[in-house]
Amino acid sequence: MNQGRFGRWVLAALLSTTSATAAWAQDTTGEANPDDIVVTAQKRQQSTKDVPATVAVLGEEQLARAGVKDLFQAAVLVPGTTFSRAPDDGLQLTIRGLGTPARTQSFDQSVALFLDGAFLGKGRLYSSAFFDVERIEVIKGTQSTLLGKNTSLGAISIVTKKPGTTTEGYISGGAELEYGGAFVEAAATLPVSEQFRFRFAGKYSDTRGWVHNERTGGNYPKDRDIGLRGTAVLEPGGGVDATLSYQYSDTRRIGNGYQFVDPQGLLPASLGEGVLDGTKTSFMSQGREGQSVHEIKSHIGNLTINVPLGDNTVTSVTSYAKYDLSFADDFDFGGKNATYFLRGEDYNQFTQELRITSPSEGRFSYIAGLFYFNSDWNSAETQIYNTPLAIPPGTIFQGGFRNDFTQKTETISGFLSTTYKFADTVRLNAGIRYTDETKDATYGRVAIAPITFWNQVVNPPFAKTPLKFQDDFVNGNVSLQVDLSPAVTLYGGYGRGSKTGGFAESAQVLLGNPALPSDAGGSAVLTENADSFELGLKGSALDRALNFELAAFVTKVGNFQDTTFTGSSFDTANVKVRSAGFEANFRARLGGGFRLEGAVTYADAKITAPTPRPVAGAPRWTGNAGILYDHDISSNVALFANAYVRHRSTMYHQKVLSFRSEPWTPVDLTIGLRDTQDRWEVRLAGRNVFNAISADFSGPPADPTLAPSIRADAPSPLRTVRLEGTIRF
Repeated sequence: MNQGRFGRWVLAALLSTTSATAAWAQDTTGEANPDDIVVTAQKRQQSTKDVPATVAVLGEEQLARAGVKDLFQAAVLVPGTTFSRAPDDGLQLTIRGLGTPARTQSFDQSVALFLDGAFLGKGRLYSSAFFDVERIEVIKGTQSTLLGKNTSLGAISIVTKKPGTTTEGYISGGAELEYGGAFVEAAATLPVSEQFRFRFAGKYSDTRGWVHNERTGGNYPKDRDIGLRGTAVLEPGGGVDATLSYQYSDTRRIGNGYQFVDPQGLLPASLGEGVLDGTKTSFMSQGREGQSVHEIKSHIGNLTINVPLGDNTVTSVTSYAKYDLSFADDFDFGGKNATYFLRGEDYNQFTQELRITSPSEGRFSYIAGLFYFNSDWNSAETQIYNTPLAIPPGTIFQGGFRNDFTQKTETISGFLSTTYKFADTVRLNAGIRYTDETKDATYGRVAIAPITFWNQVVNPPFAKTPLKFQDDFVNGNVSLQVDLSPAVTLYGGYGRGSKTGGFAESAQVLLGNPALPSDAGGSAVLTENADSFELGLKGSALDRALNFELAAFVTKVGNFQDTTFTGSSFDTANVKVRSAGFEANFRARLGGGFRLEGAVTYADAKITAPTPRPVAGAPRWTGNAGILYDHDISSNVALFANAYVRHRSTMYHQKVLSFRSEPWTPVDLTIGLRDTQDRWEVRLAGRNVFNAISADFSGPPADPTLAPSIRADAPSPLRTVRLEGTIRF
């Protein structure tokens, strides 16, 4: 039986045990419901049951038990979500099969990221150090009214821990046993008084990867993360509160997992085996340790102030973020040391949101506000090619050039979200948002000696060209919620969201004029518009021992900003896209210390015009199912364990469908001991313990001398085993 079928059978078997939950759950009658999760997806504190959209929540316990150390590991725990890294660290983040393709960094993300309510405007910031997190909320579908800019296909909200009124903290550390490495994380709350308090948190992690390079003898990628955060809360009285935070992050990755895969046996023996098996042979003199190197240093500051105004609350959210980036990438993926990209970026942004929120208890409630965004991004990328192939009228893949790109973005928007209760059991939600955005850019290309057909005709130089993009649009959401019973809610909703267009800094610009449309020899792309429909059911049963969510969805995107790598160029164009499917998830307390949970997403995402084909990074099936166990083995010590099986079906990465990932079904296991008073904990966590392997990302190597059947694939993370201990005080 192939892995794809096996994964679906395992998921089906585990999910089907829900039917047996009724008998078990009777033992838990009358217990408080630990699964009544509170989120802030709609800028209010609400139970997930009261949000008319699909919101997946990863809490502190789940993140810890899964051994999650970054956002990439967290995202794949949510069915319907994929998060892959291209060779140049471009992010391929999709929800329900849709998201911004990898590579083009001048594009905004259509799945936005928020850190403590502050919008982060660049995909590079998604890899910032991840630590001292209270929860992650993954909001699926279009939520443009309140979340605004670039949430046309969803959003991820990271909520960090805030200082309380008592002195407390923790120190946690451990080792990666499979490949080597260590990590430590600590945090402490220090109250000066009941009104004024601080929290300080930090992280250091240095771990080795799962792909062995036979040329250098090392295991890659090697990841080193440093993170520091300080948070201060002031509550002077009268209902006023202010939260100020600053986070510094320094992330470095040496090497990557990309290796040659050759299904037809045409790969030269000097470049490796040609099998996706976690071994490679590569070398790059411009990086570190003979490998690619990526380093990003970022700073993020945020100030949130809440002030009562009568029965309402006025909230100000002010944030600033910046990063500096230095990349050196091996793009021949082997030992030739011939083709490489060198990139430097600097970015800074400022955002200001001011909103007023009414109480939610009345028949009519609202949130209204203004949002301002300003950013400045500079990028210089040198591309050197030295794998020549003579094809009349000239030689290709020989010579180099540098793309210089700058972009200033300014956004102003206003929004209003309302809820009207026709009765205690019937609620209508409606919202509207107006946005005006301007991008002022420059784009130029300089040839680097030797002067060749490749850097004069195929990738022609052109003078730094001023470019301007402006668009304004109206987005919004409307939904109806009906409580079928005190425990079950039916909802239906529609949302329209937009992601502004602009200019692709990765475009080939074959005609030497970047102001032309990207599919006509330039770099310009249009604004992307998404229309999303969702019908869902949320609720609980068996005295809330069983919690469930069901949803069906359709999303249509006009002018979807698609980018694909052909092996010689990055082609960008506006296309039409559609995704349709359903989702289901449940959480059940079985009694006897057992809990069962599972989720599955089916998303049929495809480009519908001009040429039908699958969307990159869009598996039809994703899901997980797990069983968790907690048991007090004495008055002071408790045993905990959990087992999860995750599944992702086949997905594609480029226009040519041979660049694909086979189905992947990893199994994660955790076992540990903890103090019943929550003072200490030790756990052993294994991810992908049976070494299931599939390509995390796939594309053609930038080497025309290789057979067309040869791919450059990065294997999904292989088995990791982490021993970790935590002491709380």
